[in-house]
Amino acid sequence: HSPREALRAEVRRLLHTRRELIDSLISAYERYLREIASVTTADKELFDAIARQSDYIDERILWVRSTSRLGAGDLAAAGEALRWLARPQDWLAVGGQLVRSAKANALPCCLTALLFLALLATQPKMRQRVRQLGEQAARGNADDMSLTLRALIFTLLMAAPWPLLLAMFGWLLEHAPGSSELDRALAHGLIFSAVALASMEFLRQVCRGRGLGTAHFGWPEHSTRLLRKQIRWFMPLVLPITLLGATMHALENDRWLALNRLLFVVAMTALSVFLHRVLRPVGGVLHEFRAYRQGGWVDRLHYLAHPLLTAGPLALVALAALGYYYTARQLAWRFQATGWLLVAFLISGALLLRWLLIMRRRLAIRQARLRRAAVQHEPRGPDGAELPAVPAAAEGQLDLTTINLQTQRFVQTALMAGLAAGLWLIWADVLPALSALNVPLWHVSVEDSVGGAALP
Repeated sequence: HSPREALRAEVRRLLHTRRELIDSLISAYERYLREIASVTTADKELFDAIARQSDYIDERILWVRSTSRLGAGDLAAAGEALRWLARPQDWLAVGGQLVRSAKANALPCCLTALLFLALLATQPKMRQRVRQLGEQAARGNADDMSLTLRALIFTLLMAAPWPLLLAMFGWLLEHAPGSSELDRALAHGLIFSAVALASMEFLRQVCRGRGLGTAHFGWPEHSTRLLRKQIRWFMPLVLPITLLGATMHALENDRWLALNRLLFVVAMTALSVFLHRVLRPVGGVLHEFRAYRQGGWVDRLHYLAHPLLTAGPLALVALAALGYYYTARQLAWRFQATGWLLVAFLISGALLLRWLLIMRRRLAIRQARLRRAAVQHEPRGPDGAELPAVPAAAEGQLDLTTINLQTQRFVQTALMAGLAAGLWLIWADVLPALSALNVPLWHVSVEDSVGGAALP
């Protein structure tokens, strides 16, 4: 054979080998695609099964008893938990952790302590300043929104010192080197209590005499005084319970469940008393509002809403006592979040309405000045007498009133939309569980009079 024929034979062999390799590669890719399709189908089936199981759990988990009924043995278990919490050596260790953490975080600790002392020392001056701003804002010709904004800032600062101190202690324990389980749980409880105290204290400061509520938002004096009075006894009672309950919950120890449940019962009972005193039909916070709008939907529904809202925490107490403690906790925090969401939108709406009122006053003052300037420049007769004035159209005033009403409706609609979105975020996880209540009580069949067929 010649070298050319040998080379040709070698090329044919290589081409044949190449074709075999490509064919095997194509076969491998086809197998790979089939495997991918099979795995994708299996993943989809798995995800669908997980979704079905998740829906099944969401629909039923709230109605599953999470513990035994409350009994005499829970009192003994709660006493044991309290004795464990009261051990001196543990609290000495917590104090040592605080000192070590403060030394390790000296700069932020010192700055926070100085801020706390400054806020505490300037409380009388800030209260006096809020009263002065309230007196200025309550005047009928007040057209400066900065009065309300400054009062809001002073109100926030007046409510800040003690929540700031609790949050600082919680932060120090959370970032302490080599922290124990009790340190981390107490840090969680302190931070949680700081948030609760800040919200209640801010609402109490809003209801201060000649403060934001009465002088700027136009809330009735009786309502703000009543709410402030009720918060004054409710806050010192609930705050230690909140601190202890949040700490015990963070420990995730089933042995302390009895104490946690008893604290929950006390807190919900106190909340029921608080709601009754605040929302009672005669002399409650809505009394003057209902009197001003007699026959409105708030007036008609109040006699139904008051017993329902008062009985709500007691129903959670019953659930916790019967062993549905998980259900009670899930519903409790959602009810509380709903309440604070309503308060937040109430204050936000009041701020927006205050701004609209000030804008309307400015426009009204400007129109009055323009009319006065127009009167001063009216033409006069030869003897100095005023010529008969052409009747001025009320279009400007009408436009101002119409624009104000339209703006108020827009603000109210936007607030209601935001409130609905917030309520959905709070309650979305619980809504599937309500479908478990959709149980058919009986089935009815109707017989067709024409064909004699039974229709379901």
